[in-house]
Amino acid sequence: MKLIKYPARDTWNEILARPTFDNKQLLKQVGKILMDVRQKGDTAVKKYTKKFDGIALRKMQVDAKEMKKAEAAISVELKQAIDQAYANILLFHSTQKE
Repeated sequence: MKLIKYPARDTWNEILARPTFDNKQLLKQVGKILMDVRQKGDTAVKKYTKKFDGIALRKMQVDAKEMKKAEAAISVELKQAIDQAYANILLFHSTQKE
């Protein structure tokens, strides 16, 4: 992090400018992945999970035992934060309905 103290007024715009990112190539790559998943379904999902996450999935469904184990690994604070985020998102979008 770069700390800037008392910058000259004529440098404010430059300092406050957000970095830009040309996402055209990224959108093109993501579009190809989505098309592959639409056409090949779970086979494509498994392929990209292996490619990006390094995990070879044997099955696509998580059973109840795995869910309980995962839930037990999450702190109460994180569960509360997730519940609060869910409530906030639900409220935000429900107010946008016509």
